[in-house]
Amino acid sequence: MAVYVASPNARIEIARLTHPLQAPVSGRITALHATLGRTVAVGDVLVELDVEPQRLELEQARTILAAIGPELLAAREELGAMARAESDDRLGTTASVAEASARHREAAALAALSVKELERAKRLRAEGLMSEADLRRAEAEGEQRAAAAQALGAAVGRVGAVGKVDVSDRIARRQSLAREIAELEGSQLRAKADIQRLEHEVSRRVLQASVDGELAELAQVTVGSVVKEGDRLGAILPGGPGGLEAGGAGVPRRGAAGDRPLPGLPHRP
Repeated sequence: MAVYVASPNARIEIARLTHPLQAPVSGRITALHATLGRTVAVGDVLVELDVEPQRLELEQARTILAAIGPELLAAREELGAMARAESDDRLGTTASVAEASARHREAAALAALSVKELERAKRLRAEGLMSEADLRRAEAEGEQRAAAAQALGAAVGRVGAVGKVDVSDRIARRQSLAREIAELEGSQLRAKADIQRLEHEVSRRVLQASVDGELAELAQVTVGSVVKEGDRLGAILPGGPGGLEAGGAGVPRRGAAGDRPLPGLPHRP
């Protein structure tokens, strides 16, 4: 035998279906958009907690990140310019050393020739075929050519040494730039991580409706009230038009009138 239950003013409360609204962190309420009985949709902002400390930290982290960018770009550009300059310097130093070596070889050849000419002049002088003055001139010319060859030989060494010093200086500066870039990149990563963390902290302090429904419970709080993490601030009774949860098995809204079947009992058409 079928059993039916009829009532002109049905009132069935199912507390287990409510979705609690809890404070995720401790803080002071700065805005309250929740009123008892209000119909809410997913994402509606209901309570806002103080975010001023996190907002200030977030602005500071963003300022730091913005300052790092140009410094990092400048350091990278300088490092690239130094690499190009080193390549040009190596080519220039090689060419300079080659040129100085060529001049030294030329002077050394002239000095060797002067030695031979001086020996010949001495023989001629001994045979009485050259004057003493001509011999002295030959000796002076030989000494000049020998001194020139020696000076050009020293110049070759100086050019090579200067090139090595320049390269050493550039290597030291390049290593310093590489360390600076590494430090800036580390600071950049830390700033980005701080920004991500602080943005999350700010979002946690904005309590939103997690389901569509009606605010069936609201704690006695006002703007300025201080709440602790986990405090129950209210509850949402899920449901669509008429108080029934979408796709549900018939959950009447509180105080709704009508003829609704009880779970497990047949319904009279």
